[in-house]
Amino acid sequence: MIVFDDGKEKRRAVRYNAVAVKLPDYDHRLYLVVDKGFGIKPMMLLTSCPVNIQKKESIWKIVEYYLAQWKCDESFRYIKHITLRTQG
Repeated sequence: MIVFDDGKEKRRAVRYNAVAVKLPDYDHRLYLVVDKGFGIKPMMLLTSCPVNIQKKESIWKIVEYYLAQWKCDESFRYIKHITLRTQG
């Protein structure tokens, strides 16, 4: 993965995998997707989306979905912050 740090392009190794999990008294199939490389601690995503744990592309899609959602959430927070600052 390529990241930008202080305006410089750097390569970062990202490792990820998934495992099927079961919660007590919960009948739906769940998957725990663990991604190491974005931060200091591994990112752990619990999802009910179907994941083919035999295919890395299927696991990576879950990470991509989360990152897209995170970008949207950050954008909304920024817009809300700017809007509140200009109104107050």
